[in-house]
Amino acid sequence: YIYPTKSLLNYIEHGHIIAETIRPVYEPMLVPPRDWESPWEGGYLTQSIPVIRSAHPTYLKDAHEAGALKPLYDALNTLQKTPWRFNEFVARTAHTLWVNNAQLPCWPDREDKPLPAKPVGCEGREAEFKREHPQLWREWLMKASQVHRENESHARLNEIDNISRKLSYALNHIDEMNNIPFYQVWYADHRGRMYPMPALITSQGDDLSKALLEFARGSKMTRGAEYWLAVHVANCWANDKIDK
Repeated sequence: YIYPTKSLLNYIEHGHIIAETIRPVYEPMLVPPRDWESPWEGGYLTQSIPVIRSAHPTYLKDAHEAGALKPLYDALNTLQKTPWRFNEFVARTAHTLWVNNAQLPCWPDREDKPLPAKPVGCEGREAEFKREHPQLWREWLMKASQVHRENESHARLNEIDNISRKLSYALNHIDEMNNIPFYQVWYADHRGRMYPMPALITSQGDDLSKALLEFARGSKMTRGAEYWLAVHVANCWANDKIDK
């Protein structure tokens, strides 16, 4: 077996400390974010971020002084005033399904697939079997390699880690902070598209992220809202070609 040395572990830990300062993890806020009033004044109370990511400072300054950014400020400030909370029923139901490895088409299998059984007569005499039956051995090896690749798939392992972190984060907030409402800091890109700053669970995330969130202050749905909800449900069921 290969084990990392103490110096290697210290080197990795030091790299993590540096990386944390270069690209910190932005969290939701428990109080409403500051209103955007200039390209660098708004959002987090203590952390300064630009209202438009990847934009040249001179461009932002000129656009602000010309008043061109006021509609963007108004839109972002409206979004930032929206309180959210976690849907406890969805979070606990999803967690129960996840820890029990429920077989759902939308989730990866948490357990590795077993390798195919070796050919009959191979056990304990692999070297001889390979010489006597090279074709059978090659076929088994290809099947075993395919299973191994699927088990060690980077996408699969990332998805498992992603789901685990989201469910853990949501349940931790529900249990330890009594599921108090929280707010998201919003910003824009150079095209004017608006995004929430927290990256783990947002209203623009995947299906699990959206299911875990709900408005902290709900209101009765209008007929128009019911219509667009029905359109969205139809789209989720791949009925995007029918007459809505």
